[in-house]
Amino acid sequence: MLARGEFEILMEKAFPDRLDEQSRYERWLRGRVATAEFCEMVRAQQQSWENPPRFCIVAVVRSTPDEVLANAVQSLIEQLYPWWEMHILHAGPLVRETLPEVFADSRVKLVPLDCRKGVANACNGILERTEAEFLSIVAACDRLAPHALFAAARVIIANPDVELLYTDEDSITESNQHVDPVFKPGWSPELLLSADYLGAMTLLRCSALCEHGGFQTEYDHALVYDAALRMGFPNGRVEHISDILYHRCSNSLAKTASSDQLESEYRHAVQSAIRRAGYKGLVGAGPYELTHRISLELKNKPLVSIVVPSAGQPVAPEGGNWLVLDLVRSIVRKTTYPNFEIVVCDNSNFGSELTEQLGEFGVRLIHYEAGRFNLAEKMNLSVKHARGDYVILLNDDTLVMTPEWIEEMLMWCQQDGIAGVGAKLLFSDGCIQHCGMHLNKFGPGHVLYRCLANDTRLCGSAHLVRNYSAVTGACLMVAKSDYWDVGGFDPAYQTDYSDVDFCLKLRDRHDRIVFTPFACLHHLESMSKEAAPPNDFDTFRENWENALDGDPYANRQLSLDGSRPTVALPPRSLIDEYFGGSELGRSDT
Repeated sequence: MLARGEFEILMEKAFPDRLDEQSRYERWLRGRVATAEFCEMVRAQQQSWENPPRFCIVAVVRSTPDEVLANAVQSLIEQLYPWWEMHILHAGPLVRETLPEVFADSRVKLVPLDCRKGVANACNGILERTEAEFLSIVAACDRLAPHALFAAARVIIANPDVELLYTDEDSITESNQHVDPVFKPGWSPELLLSADYLGAMTLLRCSALCEHGGFQTEYDHALVYDAALRMGFPNGRVEHISDILYHRCSNSLAKTASSDQLESEYRHAVQSAIRRAGYKGLVGAGPYELTHRISLELKNKPLVSIVVPSAGQPVAPEGGNWLVLDLVRSIVRKTTYPNFEIVVCDNSNFGSELTEQLGEFGVRLIHYEAGRFNLAEKMNLSVKHARGDYVILLNDDTLVMTPEWIEEMLMWCQQDGIAGVGAKLLFSDGCIQHCGMHLNKFGPGHVLYRCLANDTRLCGSAHLVRNYSAVTGACLMVAKSDYWDVGGFDPAYQTDYSDVDFCLKLRDRHDRIVFTPFACLHHLESMSKEAAPPNDFDTFRENWENALDGDPYANRQLSLDGSRPTVALPPRSLIDEYFGGSELGRSDT
């Protein structure tokens, strides 16, 4: 890197924490400027499109200062993409006289808003009249990046069946500083149930929205969220544009509804969504504002087999209790689910005292060949002897924290389209060990590894139910029939990556992997695990080279090769992002 003059890249890799997150983001923004060359390339490409899509942007105005509204409209007028129209829904004094420059552009239209009939009715009227293919409702004071509509049109042309698009976003302070970037994951149906992570610039295909009944009049503030749930959950045609294209203004509208009213509307939208999906259950308050926790009724209470591979390691080097015995005690004493069995697979090396104590808890012991070690073989042997319809693969160096952990995992695992469910694992000091896994060219990694338990980055990933490409096999529930349908764990992996390989096979064959933070265990990671042989990653890379090129649940603008997600530096320029180019030493996905 020094020989090539890549000093800054070397510094970033050697000292990844030398810049705080705001400084990193400001540097990222400086590398993403819409240069004159980029603008010319955009205009040239747009002119080559035969049928460019048209956009209808609806801005709802209640109490926005005129000058702020003017800035927002100007950001639309300055779009590199010309095929749009804007409808300003205005409930206050008319702005046509005070802001004549706003309406000098014929694409900007003023639509009086009758508050008695509500925003949904007004938007449905626009939906009926517009000839645009896509519609988005935005706050009247927020702004779009100059290439925002071009980026959306580009995705639509490449994916003509797409019905819903969303983008990344940030906020702008009164001093015009960009702060608080939100780099969102790819399409995650379960995360959408947990929170409106799609955010402000959600583009809805007008024809599909009409087929789903248009905007619902019972919503005045959650109407876009409700529409996204109706169009997207669970198997909608959704695309994510991984770029900061929307800027929330710090002068954004003051809340026009109480927190209770907002919570009520959002929760009602989710309740309707799970009902339409055929789920039976209730939507309650999530861990923070405008998030939700879903409690689904179990379809039945089948036997669940908890299978535990164990080497019979002691809790401490000096001896005493065994890890597997402490785990079994925590399962039996804390678990509220009534119908489970525990199957422990040893290395044919448990002494009589440990065997006797496990027997007192009703544990069934399966003996793996002494002197041989292959975790995948051992796991397959355990599942082969499991009697339950569902199995939980569980490390012996874990301890149950939440009594309803089985119910929480089972209620998701029983739903159509969900192939496997992972739990939240914490170290003994309370830091995060596992809340999902991401993939990049360096291999699989734990999301928010070693971060504080209250970390809310990545759209609150540590606290909300959401989807991932993989979850750790340290605590993973799967239907036993699905386990064998994909061939179980692959013995080509001796210790590592067999669980990620297994999840990717499940995802390819049976759809989604779900992580739930409401099933939580302590994990004393690697206390009972030998060092991974070097060829395990080589095997994984050979089998899943395409998966390492880009994780659908990660954001390509984030660097995920470290334990903490940060914006990737150096950034790709907009020319490289939208018109190809070299990777420039990037470390993101």
